[in-house]
Amino acid sequence: MAHLANLCAIRRPLFAGWRHTKKKSLFIRVIEPDLPILQRMVRLPTTAAAEAASLVSYQMDRIVPFPPEDILWGLTPLPSNQQTDAEFLLSVTPSPPLAPWLDAFHAAGLIPVSFANQADSSAACLPLATHGEHRQNSARTLAIIFLFLGLLLSAPFIWQSIKSHQITGQLEDLQPSRVVAETLRSRIDALTSSSNFLNREVQRVGSPLTLLANLTHALSDTTFLESLSLKDGQVMLEGQSKEAARLIGQLEHDKAINDPKFVGPLLRLPDGRGESFTLHGIYSNQASIDTPK
Repeated sequence: MAHLANLCAIRRPLFAGWRHTKKKSLFIRVIEPDLPILQRMVRLPTTAAAEAASLVSYQMDRIVPFPPEDILWGLTPLPSNQQTDAEFLLSVTPSPPLAPWLDAFHAAGLIPVSFANQADSSAACLPLATHGEHRQNSARTLAIIFLFLGLLLSAPFIWQSIKSHQITGQLEDLQPSRVVAETLRSRIDALTSSSNFLNREVQRVGSPLTLLANLTHALSDTTFLESLSLKDGQVMLEGQSKEAARLIGQLEHDKAINDPKFVGPLLRLPDGRGESFTLHGIYSNQASIDTPK
């Protein structure tokens, strides 16, 4: 260890002149006599062998009876004939006695890759894994995995939100057309309702145009009407005729109206223009149907 101290002291001023250049670390193997190193076998599934350091780090408090912050540890892969399990040799040593040396190594740019308590090959060796890097890489890997899972799970909702936004935009673009369509529909409904109402009234009391056509067919050419009133099937005719006395017979013969009768006396007009009359009758749809054309 004295030689290592001298090496640290030599490298420290050298690195002081390289502040603005990239440092090149020196990897060393440290031999510390009487260094207590405890070892035990750890078995993991083969599928988790690549993350052995991370798994052991997370479960260190269950594997060894020491606080994880008070130990240094390392893993050495062991040959195994089993296809489902991978075996590792876990080496553990207390960290407080080595803490000053680790700080000195770090300041001098030395990176210990392993600790041993003897120089021969049979001595217990503790390989130093970069636990911080493993934890950082594992955390980064987990973060990436969670991020990927989050994106995967939220993709349908994101897609639904995008589609909803697109549909909303399309509906907003179609809003003026929808207003026009609803206005036209309202007008069509109103016209259809009016047409249906007129059709029902025609079926109930008959068509005024049909009544007028029937009267034109039934009355003689010497008769003309001054007014025609049709209300609830009641017909009131006022006019002049040179054959007023024959009007009742003509209307009954052609069945233009039912039950025709004069209302009041016939009034003779001057200058031989005939007589003025007021005539009442009943008109129905059946009468218009039965009337010959």
